[in-house]
Amino acid sequence: MKIIFAILAWTCGIFQVSETTYVRFSSGNLQYQPSTQQYRFAENQYTAIGSANTGFLSQPDEWFDLLEYADFTQSDQGRVLSKTEWEYLLETRTDGDNKWGFAVVNEMKGIILLPDNFKNYTDYLNTDHTGYNDNEFNATEWSGLESKGVVFLPVTGTRQASMVTAAADKAWYWSSTEENDQNYCFFITDGSRGTVLKENTQLFGNAVRLVQETDPSTAIDNTPFSSGKGRGEASKILRDGQLLILHGDKIYNSQGQVLQ
Repeated sequence: MKIIFAILAWTCGIFQVSETTYVRFSSGNLQYQPSTQQYRFAENQYTAIGSANTGFLSQPDEWFDLLEYADFTQSDQGRVLSKTEWEYLLETRTDGDNKWGFAVVNEMKGIILLPDNFKNYTDYLNTDHTGYNDNEFNATEWSGLESKGVVFLPVTGTRQASMVTAAADKAWYWSSTEENDQNYCFFITDGSRGTVLKENTQLFGNAVRLVQETDPSTAIDNTPFSSGKGRGEASKILRDGQLLILHGDKIYNSQGQVLQ
């Protein structure tokens, strides 16, 4: 598999998915172009191709994101979570049940995942788990959350050959766990707690969010700190291994240069 990496390919948040394993999520869902057999990450975490995946078999020059299981399993640049890792992420890690919530981000439905060391999470996220409208963020608000390592998994639907269903309100994210020629998926639907279900066939096209294992000691939390110069508060973030400072709507490197 050859992946064309988008800028900022991996988010800065760190998530524990087993007693000994920590990961970062990719910066968007995996996309595939049949004519070139190349891959890339979506431009944004909230980007999903949805019903346009009906062209998977007839429009080979387009990009698609509902992939059959065999389409992405050979990557050495990332992997999908296993069934038990999805469950650990949602249930077992410290305060796991309070570190995810339904949301609408830039008018796209899905769920938000907060990284392990995210502080004061109740100030940012409603975790009642009643439905997508629990939390709503525009693109600017989401950019601030994303800079703190927050992950968003959008609804995508599912594809069978050229037929796409539930693109507006459900998602199935592949796991690596196989059982009797079937695979488990992380299932998202409005108002129902995220669960890991067995998919009935590996030939369905479902969403792929890759992860990379990482060292938890590199985590940067979202705790604000004062600049000491009467300029308000700033936050430390880690992006592509580089320590940066988020202040207001701008991001600075260690030399004080504005990056965004």
